[in-house]
Amino acid sequence: KCMAQNITEKIGVMFDREIASCRRWHENEASSSDRSTYLSALKAILYNDVALVHEVLLVSYHNTMNSQIERRLLPKYTACIFGIRRLSVQGVTELQLDTRELERLLLRLPMIGMEGESSESECPVLLQMNVRPNQNKSVRPYNPYKNEVTRQISKIQCLLKTINNTPNTPDRLDDIAIFYKDVFSDKNGKKGHFQDLSRICEIKGLRKHEIQSVITTYNRMVALHEQSKPMIAAQNNKNDDLF
Repeated sequence: KCMAQNITEKIGVMFDREIASCRRWHENEASSSDRSTYLSALKAILYNDVALVHEVLLVSYHNTMNSQIERRLLPKYTACIFGIRRLSVQGVTELQLDTRELERLLLRLPMIGMEGESSESECPVLLQMNVRPNQNKSVRPYNPYKNEVTRQISKIQCLLKTINNTPNTPDRLDDIAIFYKDVFSDKNGKKGHFQDLSRICEIKGLRKHEIQSVITTYNRMVALHEQSKPMIAAQNNKNDDLF
């Protein structure tokens, strides 16, 4: 747990610094094929720090550490991207692509540093080690980890979809609540929390009375006991707009 905490704290500091400022998109700007700088920084940390730990930590403990990293990293990522005060349509689209790439990195996490010669090309830090206890040891895919990553990423994507795929016009505010209800469901069948929906409405630029209307409609359709825990942490200090 301590190793996972140290790695995710390092990633968290980078997220706080990079996510809000890495790109500022305009409404009519075309999507870039390059991913955001924070993803490059994340990959560098994973392919250095995780590769080192995987090489020296008993293989039987790998699944525990990898799961701890995922459980700490994804809530931090969610808090950072939804801490941005305003997102354009293009900005949300880019974040959807970035989130898909994040999923790919996390699904690769258990294999980092554990694939023989290919690991040495991806993780040059391994070449600096004189002793490598886990070199050439095999690692089996851990399905519960993969399923949890996919499930959590899917929930983040649902929040992003609700921003982009719903209207902002006053006469169609109910459509936001309906879409959110239909698209979001956790592993226990619970729907999204109204606090997350409220944050989504803020990001969309709705006024306070419009947000209240959306929340009232949603809470009429989905009782509080049928709602999952909020995914988006409360933000005291909002980041800059992401245009």
